[in-house]
Amino acid sequence: MQKNWRTVARAAGIPDDVLNRDSRAGGVTEGSDAGADLEHLRHHASHSSSATTARYSRKTLTKTRAVARLRVAHREGNNGENGG
Repeated sequence: MQKNWRTVARAAGIPDDVLNRDSRAGGVTEGSDAGADLEHLRHHASHSSSATTARYSRKTLTKTRAVARLRVAHREGNNGENGG
């Protein structure tokens, strides 16, 4: 499969220093940013361990901002749970 990917990548003009795993990490990150469940992403990436999939999911500004907003809301008692 790796050899096939490289053949297609070269035909598409993708430089040799861009690896198949780079596109896989991008797909996992994009899926995660879109709200996909980690277990679903694990299956999509054909990983045997969710820990591997978590490593592939890059930290993005969108995720960092979302966590920061949740933390502020929680501190202010606006977490939406139990009428908070």
